Amino acid sequence: MFIKKDVYYRQDLIDFYERSRFTMPFMVYRAMKYWPLFDWIASYGHIVSNLLIVYTAIYLSNSFYNCFNILCVSMFYLLSAQIVHNQSHKNFDRAGLQTQCDVKMAGLVTKRYKNESFYTFLDVRMKIWNIQFVVLTIVVIASFPMVLLDTVRQKLIDDDAVKNADIVAVIDRVSFWAFMTGLYHYKHVVLVLFAMIYERQCINWLRNRYGCTHYKLQKFIELDIRREAIRDRTNWACPQSCKYDIENYRKHYFANDFDIIKKRITDNISEAKGDVKDEYGREPLGDFVPIKVGMRLAAAIKFSLYLDLREPSIVFDYETNQILAKWS
Repeated sequence: MFIKKDVYYRQDLIDFYERSRFTMPFMVYRAMKYWPLFDWIASYGHIVSNLLIVYTAIYLSNSFYNCFNILCVSMFYLLSAQIVHNQSHKNFDRAGLQTQCDVKMAGLVTKRYKNESFYTFLDVRMKIWNIQFVVLTIVVIASFPMVLLDTVRQKLIDDDAVKNADIVAVIDRVSFWAFMTGLYHYKHVVLVLFAMIYERQCINWLRNRYGCTHYKLQKFIELDIRREAIRDRTNWACPQSCKYDIENYRKHYFANDFDIIKKRITDNISEAKGDVKDEYGREPLGDFVPIKVGMRLAAAIKFSLYLDLREPSIVFDYETNQILAKWS
């Protein structure tokens, strides 16, 4: 989508914008104010999907397949609790004794624990979902012949019930075991399928916000503001002369994690090929942009570009304008 060049012209930015504005990552970026709501829904989405699966298994269709689903739900919470618990001990050992841990170290350890716990829990959700979805696909495919088998049974009874009694008995035995395995009452699988689709959408949101990664978020913010400057260039002092450089944000980014954010932007781990590691040296599971980081990054980029592009609402005296023109 984004072709790296030394110089970007007006038409390049317009083409980028037209190709991007109806994509899912760009629409996610535009809906940043709703990110906390979507984060909450996605984080607790497993409760909704698992409750629907358990309700289907208990009240609508008692079968070995639904027994397997309940087992997967139980294993999901058991494994998640155990793995996160083990992770907390690793972080505690990494920090050393509590009396030797200052406030700064405690903050770093807590941040790493939250990050690792988030991706560990998400990894378990993905693996359990993959197992359930494979089994669900097999069940759905295998359930279709049961409808034909029931039609054949009814046809044999209508033709000659006495003569075809042995064949009907065989079909009944097959139907019984199909019912017990969950293949016969396929209509209830629709509820399980809905729960699985909902759970997958939650996982996709928590992995990379449907593709709105650090890399794309930074590009979208730049693209949005530069397009605004070009469209209203009569009021902006220098809409096309601002040099593109991520380092420009450092002067206006007042948190201490700019180097980490810059690395995530430049590495583009969601689309990078090869051996790419995150800041903790792990294989990246996703590139989730926390809402606080997204808002800080958007504010820093916006102010930096507004300053360099001389946005009309920013008014300077003559001497300041001369200094800014010199260093632009």
